[in-house]
Amino acid sequence: MLDIGTIDRIATKAAAAALKRNGIARVSVAPKVAWDGADALEVTIVLRGKGDAVSGEEVVDAMVSIGVDLEQAGEDRFPFVTFTTEAEELEFSGDPES
Repeated sequence: MLDIGTIDRIATKAAAAALKRNGIARVSVAPKVAWDGADALEVTIVLRGKGDAVSGEEVVDAMVSIGVDLEQAGEDRFPFVTFTTEAEELEFSGDPES
């Protein structure tokens, strides 16, 4: 298993390449337990703006790239990839600035 910092760098690079047209604000990675009890990863990609310009193909490309790049680096945990936007994060946090 790779350390979280290495996983974060790999996931960020893969996401940025797949979503270069739209850009990402950041990527966060955390350990997770899958439904079957196996160790896994929670990868959250925060998109700039509203994220409405992201195509389904770009989403799939990012998810596949992250999984392949992590596997090639020796990571055996499955990455569960989710997407959000900066605006959605503010709304969810209850920040009055949103």
